[in-house]
Amino acid sequence: MWIELGLCKALVRAISHIGYISPTPVQAQAIPAILSGTDVCARAVTGSGKTAAFLLPLLHLLLTRAPMKQTRMNSKRRYIRAIVLVPTRELGMQCQQVLQQFLAFTTGLQVSLAIGGVSPSAQLAALEACPDILVATPGRLVDLIHNHKGAQSAVDITGVEVVVLDECDKMLTVVLRDQVVDILKRVPEETRQVLMFSATMTTEVDEFAKEHLFKPKNVDIGHVALQAKLRQQFVRVRLHADTSLQSTEENRGDVAPSAEGCQKKTRSKRSRDKPQSEGRQNHPEESESEAEHMTKVKSRYLVALCTGYFREKTLIFTRYRTTAHRLRLLFNVIGFPSVELQGNQLQEERFASLEKFASGEVNYLFSTDVASRGLDIKDVSTVINFDLPPTLTAYIHRVGRTARIGGSGTAVSLVDESRDSDIMRKILAVSGVVSNHQAATVRRRDVPEELLQEAIKKIDAAFPQVRAELAAEELHTKIERAERRYGREAGEKILTESAAVRPRRVWCLSHTEQKKREEEARRVYETEAEVTVNQFQQELANWDREENKFLKKQRNERRAQRETKARANERAKNAARELQRKSQNKLQAGIVKKLKKKKIRDARKTRRAESREKNGKPAYKHRGGVKSMKKSRHKRRMSRH
Repeated sequence: MWIELGLCKALVRAISHIGYISPTPVQAQAIPAILSGTDVCARAVTGSGKTAAFLLPLLHLLLTRAPMKQTRMNSKRRYIRAIVLVPTRELGMQCQQVLQQFLAFTTGLQVSLAIGGVSPSAQLAALEACPDILVATPGRLVDLIHNHKGAQSAVDITGVEVVVLDECDKMLTVVLRDQVVDILKRVPEETRQVLMFSATMTTEVDEFAKEHLFKPKNVDIGHVALQAKLRQQFVRVRLHADTSLQSTEENRGDVAPSAEGCQKKTRSKRSRDKPQSEGRQNHPEESESEAEHMTKVKSRYLVALCTGYFREKTLIFTRYRTTAHRLRLLFNVIGFPSVELQGNQLQEERFASLEKFASGEVNYLFSTDVASRGLDIKDVSTVINFDLPPTLTAYIHRVGRTARIGGSGTAVSLVDESRDSDIMRKILAVSGVVSNHQAATVRRRDVPEELLQEAIKKIDAAFPQVRAELAAEELHTKIERAERRYGREAGEKILTESAAVRPRRVWCLSHTEQKKREEEARRVYETEAEVTVNQFQQELANWDREENKFLKKQRNERRAQRETKARANERAKNAARELQRKSQNKLQAGIVKKLKKKKIRDARKTRRAESREKNGKPAYKHRGGVKSMKKSRHKRRMSRH
């Protein structure tokens, strides 16, 4: 139980109040390792309780141990004692909420949040109070360290004792690695403890651990990061004859972005997806039309699936922000209340969307990969991949939003065979092996034609209203752009800002280094699939060898059992044959004995008859084989009864 892991009573009470019954495997192994003070690098499947696995021992250490720098310097000044770095803003907000739940029965520890999308001045004011725990995204924390000066100069993290990297494989990509390294350099290496947690590990994580961790303890729960109770279903999207490319060109407004700038941005991003055929390379407009046409067909399958099967809490992932926005408008018009979560929204809108979905006010959340990592939303029964991700790692984190903490869930993917064949092979390769020697359920789902026709009617009926809302949004965007450019208040703001001398913002990288990093990130984005597939193939080969060894041992045992049973049957048959032979011999001996006795009796009768005849006596009278009708004494006695 929890008390046996060495946690203080206040935390155990909070855990019991939340409803955690017993620790999960990753918690049972990671908590004692963290409490011992060593660096930890842990990997476990999505939804296995990794957040509690590092927050609980972190709180225990801060509650039961005196501040190191404050004690060493004999000072009353407070210092930040722990930093939890997360890749997304929503994950940071969730981590802060979990910390507050764990601290419900304790006092003396303060928690602050530093993420993008919120005014830096308010966050800097909170940091001036020197909270004990800081939950932050790397970009905002680096910005606060370099560019904002408070009452105590810059943000001081020299008193940090524990640094946590949640979703460390995402944190150590090309985009965020330099910021993480810049933060770690400012934390004293002699006194810090680094904790790294994720569902997937890469070679970058291993190299980072060798460089920045001191004799880390590896906690590895499960070889493949897929839940055993996850039901995976794949829907093959077929292009119907009634929807041709010509009709798609005529109705391009229902899929393509209306705003000119938005359309240009979408095309530039989609151009990174390399076409598979030469025809697509020679005709980019035709390839764009095919992609828009496939999006239109997929929307019909999505509406059909949600109409007929998935009415409970469902999380739908798309590749592009415009797709998520348009599908959200379509679902609201059809009558399926939904919200969206993507990068074009303000931070307040993102928090509100997440709160509505988590509370059950709406049952559908459309999101890009911003919601694919770390978010723990209760009772998510289904995850739908409207667009399959380009990498296996992204797929694992997406489907990990359901089937959490031992529960069951369904992951449905809409498959375009012309574009998704590579990622499908990798998904099917690792889906056959999961933790605890159990096989994940992988099936093909077919959508009935009746549901598709009903979905087409709903979309056609809702399309005019969706187009009107998109036109209104475009007009509103143009008005805002004009006000910012020509408005009186905007002009006064420009004059005020130009009159004031503002210091140049400093970053951990120069402009040239940032540009180089972005190019490297794009290259890694295109080739990331090959980074993790070798690891999964090796693990799959190891599992195949173990499975073959187990099957060979099982075959040998069955062969030995069959041979033992055959020998027993043969012994029984031999015994039966021997008994039959003996009985036959005995029967034959009895018959011979009877014949001998009869022959002796006949010989005696003959001798007596000859002797009586010789002596002149009459011969005996015989019945001649006729049975006497006279009853015996026994028969007469029985007849009287």
